[in-house]
Amino acid sequence: MAIELAVLRDCETDGHPVDEAFEGWVEAALDSRSGSLAIRIVDAPESRRLNAEYREKDRPTNVLSFPADLPAEVAAALPSPPLGDLVICAPLVREE
Repeated sequence: MAIELAVLRDCETDGHPVDEAFEGWVEAALDSRSGSLAIRIVDAPESRRLNAEYREKDRPTNVLSFPADLPAEVAAALPSPPLGDLVICAPLVREE
């Protein structure tokens, strides 16, 4: 896979997909692109906090995406170009 993936689990919800599942989904979604991506699994209070901070919406949301926003010279110096970060609210996704 040409994607460097980091999966961070920051909540206690059971039943998260394993890293290999995330790798397969990312590979399918990004086809032949290369780069680095971080996925962070959070609970509803953290999702709500982030949604309020970045979108001014005082409620949890299923997924937040943050594109990489680095100066070109910094991105070029990295071994994999950063694509960005995804924050997934596990309880809300499970509910949906």
